[in-house]
Parts: sequence; structure tokens; C-alpha cells
Amino acid sequence: MIFLRGNVLLREPLRPEHIKPRQLAHWGSRPGITMVCAALNPLVRERDADGLLVTGPVHGDPANHTNLGLEGICSTELSPCVTG
Repeated sequence: MIFLRGNVLLREPLRPEHIKPRQLAHWGSRPGITMVCAALNPLVRERDADGLLVTGPVHGDPANHTNLGLEGICSTELSPCVTG
């Protein structure tokens, strides 16, 4: 799993400048959190349910912000300490 700072939806061919130089989070935790989010989000949406995913602050936080950012939920307005 690589982490991108640009072209995250791969709308153009991947280039080295798209890849983040510092790969945050453990390689084992971030893919797992992403998989859980991908599996839970359709269930939450189709049932109009409330959901809360609790993860650790160090390894889980980058994964959470990535997933929320891709969904258009998280923004710098809501989390001013988070930048692209």
C-alpha cells in the first residue's frame, strides 16, 4: 500500500511526485482500517444508521483522515490541524 499526496483517485497515470515521501502509519494497521471502513460504510448508508469507528491516535488517525477525505466528509474546515 502506498500513500499518495496527489492524484489519489488515479485519474491520470501514477508518477513519483504523487507519492508521499514519508509513509505514515504501520503497513499492517492502515490497510486493515481502510478495509473496515470500506465494508462498514455501505451498511451504515443503506440502513441510515449511526456509526463510530474507534482507532488509536498514532497509527489509526492517518487512515481515518484518508478515508474521510476521499469520501468528502473530512476537510481542513472541520480538522484545521490536518492538511493535504
